[in-house]
Amino acid sequence: MNLDLNEEQKAAARTVREFAENEVKPLAGEIDETGHFPAETFRKAAELGLTAVALPESEGGAGSTTSLTPSSLKRNFPRLRFHRA
Repeated sequence: MNLDLNEEQKAAARTVREFAENEVKPLAGEIDETGHFPAETFRKAAELGLTAVALPESEGGAGSTTSLTPSSLKRNFPRLRFHRA
C-alpha cells in the first residue's frame, strides 16, 4: 500500500503550511490573548480554499479526506482547537 502523498496533496500541504507560517503564526499571540480569529485572515483562508476542506465538493467544500489543514495550522498555532459539527 502506497501512503505517499500525490502531487495535488503535496501542493495542498505546501499551501496550508505557507498560509499558517505567513498569516496565522504572526497573529498567534493576539489570537491566544483574545480568543478571536480575525475575519480578514479567515477570508484569506477561504480565498485559498482552506475553509470547509472536509465538506464534499457537492456541498461547496474541497472534498478532502486528509487532516493536512488542521495539522499544519496546529504546528504554528498549537492552542487552536478544531470542532466538528
